[in-house]
Amino acid sequence: NNQEYTPIDLSSMVLSYLKHCAEDFLGQSVTDAVITVPAYFNNMQREATIEAGKKAGFNILRIINEPTAAAIAYGVRPNQNNSKILVYDLGGGTFDVSLVEVTGDELRVIATDGDHILGGKDWDDRILQFLATQFEEDFGVELMGEDFNELMILAEKTKISLSTKQAVKVSVKGGGHQASYEITRQQFEQLTKDLIERTQMLVNIVLDEANLTWKDIEGAVLVGGSTRMPMVREYVEEMSGKLPLSGVNPDEAVALGAAIQAAIDIEAKQQKNPQLFLSGKTQST
Repeated sequence: NNQEYTPIDLSSMVLSYLKHCAEDFLGQSVTDAVITVPAYFNNMQREATIEAGKKAGFNILRIINEPTAAAIAYGVRPNQNNSKILVYDLGGGTFDVSLVEVTGDELRVIATDGDHILGGKDWDDRILQFLATQFEEDFGVELMGEDFNELMILAEKTKISLSTKQAVKVSVKGGGHQASYEITRQQFEQLTKDLIERTQMLVNIVLDEANLTWKDIEGAVLVGGSTRMPMVREYVEEMSGKLPLSGVNPDEAVALGAAIQAAIDIEAKQQKNPQLFLSGKTQST
């Protein structure tokens, strides 16, 4: 509407909407929040996130790093073992890899790197390119407009299906023509081999930065919906020599870890001042 917005304004709109959704679901007000941020965020970006949270009507309990939240979701807690966990986070549009050190006092990110233009969408695009090229070779028709948009949606669905099936048939249409093509999981993995290798390069950079090898890592945590692809789990297992930690929805791991941290903070607040919570108006986070 011809208005200018800062990143803080836009972030606060998203947070306000989430606050509204949570209040609708719970049937009560939501006042406090733990907000997660990428581990590479600097202090200015963290302060801006806090400001956005306050603008959305939240009391910010704390800001925590996404890999730390993911580790918490997988049950990692401060302990005396001084272990290290690798968090492999492949989302729809970005890839981040972080090393979390677990001590008796805290979970601390000791190294992080990432590619902010590498994500699940790149895997979709490889299927899209493959099918569009096949169709153009068969019919001499370049897919455009709605036909191209429809194929984009089909490409993502095909990627998801290949996580549970060995082969998927895809019907492509355009310019008055229609054809059916089969893509196997093996083909898909070959088409995207270089993308997986890009993640390995970044994992190696993070390990080198921390002067560690896989022998020093207790386990790997998979975060982000794109880690559902079997090739990712197999690849991380091959790299690390051990099965990645599992049992948590990778789409929800970061949010779940933040919620657990929120519960810990609320409990600590209760213990310090129990009178605040005796009214029955326990704050939801």
